[in-house]
Amino acid sequence: EEFVSTLFLDCIKHRRALRVAVNNFFAEEPINALRSDRHLYTVLCYLATFALPDLGVRQLITVVSCVPLAKLQRFYAFLTHDDNYNSLLRSQWSKVYDSQYVEEYLIKPLHHSGPVLMEELAVLAIEQAQATKPSVQAAPSLTQPQPFNITKPRGRPLPIPQPVKNQETVKAKEIPLSTYRTPLEQEALKRNRSANRQRALLKARHAKPPACAPTKAELEAKEARRQQQLNRRQTTVSTGFHAQPAPSHLHKPADVKLNAATILREELLYREQLDREAKR
Repeated sequence: EEFVSTLFLDCIKHRRALRVAVNNFFAEEPINALRSDRHLYTVLCYLATFALPDLGVRQLITVVSCVPLAKLQRFYAFLTHDDNYNSLLRSQWSKVYDSQYVEEYLIKPLHHSGPVLMEELAVLAIEQAQATKPSVQAAPSLTQPQPFNITKPRGRPLPIPQPVKNQETVKAKEIPLSTYRTPLEQEALKRNRSANRQRALLKARHAKPPACAPTKAELEAKEARRQQQLNRRQTTVSTGFHAQPAPSHLHKPADVKLNAATILREELLYREQLDREAKR
């Protein structure tokens, strides 16, 4: 309990420095790192930096043994890489703490214990792989069945056929008369169809023609009138009919009453004609 409370208080105390490392890790691994594991990576970062000189690598491996090995290798590989903690993390940690403090409590543990930590994680991965590897067992020999030594039975003799009794002649039943008759339902349908047809013909014969369609008498009268007009035209052409000439008063100029505007326009036109002739 004392270790857990100390771990909790130190994570709160150094949350700014731990947040720098975790944020850079999420930026480096945007796909593999889950946002829900932020607190887990914060604790792992604290154990590998501030608590590593007191715990040691062996004790650290024991503490984080419950964490999936893939997450441990991925995070500690980023944290213990020389280019990461010497350039990127150092510059951002220097904004939070003094350079001497950063060198003593953050950079120095990663520099000295980082390679050893990665080797221990690699050994742990090999041990887990060997432990989970299924053991190969030899296939058991199968039992070969043996046939029973039993005397085969003799075959049964064929039965003696019995004489066939004289069968009486079978008379077939007469074909019913209804086989060659039309069914009553079809006859009823045929009668109804015929009655409906007669009723429709009678209705069509007494029905009034539509108002928009001309009757036969109207068409004959129209054709007769057209023929009369055609005969009249032929008679008129054969007699040599000539139209009367146009009246003579149409050739005289019509008297037009001029108003003031018309007079002024004529005067203007006359002056323009005079000016054109003068310019020539």
